[in-house]
Amino acid sequence: MAAAAALVLFTVAILNGRATYAVLLAALCGALVGFLRFNFDPARIYMGDTGSLFIGLMLGALAMNNSYTHRNPVAALAPIVILGVPMFDMLFVMYVRRRRGLPVMRGSPDHFALRLRKWRLSTRQTALCSYAATVVLGGLALGMMAGSAAVATAILSGIVLSAILLGLVFRRIDMTL
Repeated sequence: MAAAAALVLFTVAILNGRATYAVLLAALCGALVGFLRFNFDPARIYMGDTGSLFIGLMLGALAMNNSYTHRNPVAALAPIVILGVPMFDMLFVMYVRRRRGLPVMRGSPDHFALRLRKWRLSTRQTALCSYAATVVLGGLALGMMAGSAAVATAILSGIVLSAILLGLVFRRIDMTL
């Protein structure tokens, strides 16, 4: 997912003539694709918290330093759309934990990927669904940037509505062992 997001952010940087950010994003994307070879099912290497936190920091920082609003102000939300899968997961987990009366910073098996696995998707299918969602959201974010404010608002509204409906479906998945 991070490689796909980095590729979309790279595209945005190229379109905006931001060569420094484009080089950083290309390097990040290349490193992630190289890592994916060993991490894809059956995985031989696993990334720890430190690596994933660093990748999240790099994606967040580089996303904030790009330019999105040449055609309309709604496109300022494009980086959130590009990073929509981890954003959805974070907000969904916070919602579920809050509803259960648990601290939102406490670990629990509430993440959407675990719910997809509980829904009887294989590890490979879960990963491919996540990759596909990131690619689709990246394309929609580019559409938000290229279109008018009305088009960007319609795309954003559709994404938010889809996320809410998906959250309602995921919330119904029984996560008890």
